[in-house]
Amino acid sequence: MPRTEKAKLITMEELREMRRGSISVCMIARDEEEHIGEALASVKDLADEMIVVDTGSKDASIHEARKLGAKVYEIPWNNDFSEARNFALSKATREWILVLDADERISRDDHEKIRVLVREAEPAAFMFEQRTYTNASCGPGLRTQSDPDDASTACAARFSDRQIRLFRADAGVRYACEIHENVEESLMLAGIPVRESGLVIHHYGRIAPSARVYRKAAAWLALEREGVGACPGASMYLYEIAVQLLELGKVDGALAHAEVALDLDPQRWEFWNIAGLARLRSGGREKAISCFRDGLRAAGEAHAELSNNMGVALMENGESAEALLHFERALELDGDNADILRNAASACALVGELDRGLEYVARSLSKDPFAAHSHAIHADIRYRLNDCAAAARILEAMRFLSDTPFKVYLKVIQLYTRMHMIDEADAIVRSALEEFPEREDLIYLAGKIAELHGDDDRALALYRRALAADPGHADALSSLGCIHERRSNLDDALAAFREALRLKPHDAQLEVNVGIVLDKLGRIEEAGRHFENVLGKEEESGFACNALGCHLAKVNKFDEALVYFSKAVELESNNAMYYQNLGLACEKMKLNDRAAAVYERMATIDPGTTPFVRERLSRLKNPIG
Repeated sequence: MPRTEKAKLITMEELREMRRGSISVCMIARDEEEHIGEALASVKDLADEMIVVDTGSKDASIHEARKLGAKVYEIPWNNDFSEARNFALSKATREWILVLDADERISRDDHEKIRVLVREAEPAAFMFEQRTYTNASCGPGLRTQSDPDDASTACAARFSDRQIRLFRADAGVRYACEIHENVEESLMLAGIPVRESGLVIHHYGRIAPSARVYRKAAAWLALEREGVGACPGASMYLYEIAVQLLELGKVDGALAHAEVALDLDPQRWEFWNIAGLARLRSGGREKAISCFRDGLRAAGEAHAELSNNMGVALMENGESAEALLHFERALELDGDNADILRNAASACALVGELDRGLEYVARSLSKDPFAAHSHAIHADIRYRLNDCAAAARILEAMRFLSDTPFKVYLKVIQLYTRMHMIDEADAIVRSALEEFPEREDLIYLAGKIAELHGDDDRALALYRRALAADPGHADALSSLGCIHERRSNLDDALAAFREALRLKPHDAQLEVNVGIVLDKLGRIEEAGRHFENVLGKEEESGFACNALGCHLAKVNKFDEALVYFSKAVELESNNAMYYQNLGLACEKMKLNDRAAAVYERMATIDPGTTPFVRERLSRLKNPIG
């Protein structure tokens, strides 16, 4: 029998050469049937093998992975991301490791660039940009997609992060930390440098809200509570936990982690940013402003997200003019960002630059036409322009927008209330209270509607209920004060207004309310100091100007009162009472022709004032004495 030819033996060097440039894609997964097929398909032509480690899927993830040709290994989940990652690395047989998650993809256009890296690179690990696409409107690190492409699947925004994803299959390179797993320490110990690849990994797991995203965040928090995963000195670990906590609404925990991260590394703007957001959500506006200011210093250059967040904090703190400057700075860097444009429009409305606000909100809606927030601001600006019909049409159209945030519903109710469309406001409040029965803001607005219906007793009960839920609800305190004032309970009114002003020290209307009650109590000099404070507030209103005019008239300064009554009718040209006060001041100053014109205008605004107007015009023609 003829002998077969002996197989040629190869050396280790020859084996290495045969494996040169080969790639193992390593992935861990659980319940990812929605994404895993497309993730593996995106690298099937690039990878020499695909390793999937499943940690307990109950869906079709394993079937989908095997269908694409992956080697699938099943292991129990031991609350350790690094353990699962390292198990995947241990099964890899090729020269290079490319780490990919089941909800990520790599563009086919980048395959050749990766092949060049693994064929020609010296021993190194490579950093990729992970782009997380989302339709969220806010969040730390969020950037608007100025030109959405195929990879972004038309998402409005994205988060970016830099992560090591490609390295040689070296036995010394392993993941560490149970939660914020990373290979940085092992690469450093092995003397392997980290270089930028200039390449992108596209992440799609957060495009739509899902139980999977929440479950992952909750898993991180469960591990953190058990005290695992806290790599000593790992500031990024603490930052990641802070982000997860903030997303779950656990503001105190987010702030605690952010502050420890800042102790470790105070030069990271991201840490200041997340601390500022946590401060802002807990009502600490002044401290939030300080955090964002420190973040801008740490960034070392103009930064759109930080400038926008600073603007939001300033606007919530009543400093709308300065807020607008920050929004404009952010727009210089990111002029197509719908959220920043909307915020700039809101600030413009507060400082009275209404035409400019319309321009900003129109640009915002052109970028994101289904943003309920933007439509609400558009309606608000139209209302401030005395175009109530247009405002009402915008609010009516908003009924057809899905996913309207709770805060936007509050603004819609407030606008309907201001426009005296009480039935419309009442319908929304009653419906919302069924869904959110204990939300103090809704209870407060239900009180406002009861007040407008003339039911002060019900309104008082609702305001007190709102204050029981939130003793720091300044608006409920202010409304409580108004009812006490109407009922001549002036001491109670003053106490309520003063507490509200303590909570909102920049609110001009509250300052005016305190002054009005002090006037009624005969404390004229003290009232005057509060009215002088109003002059320093940045936002003028017809209410404030009219109240200041009344105070000046009371102390016989009719020439100064005339100026403020004139401002009041200029700012709110449909308020007949302001015209009445202006006309009476004109009479005191012997400006009879002007007084007559003011009274005639008053009658056209409110025909119910005709008897009063006739009486005043008669006096002007036939003065007594």
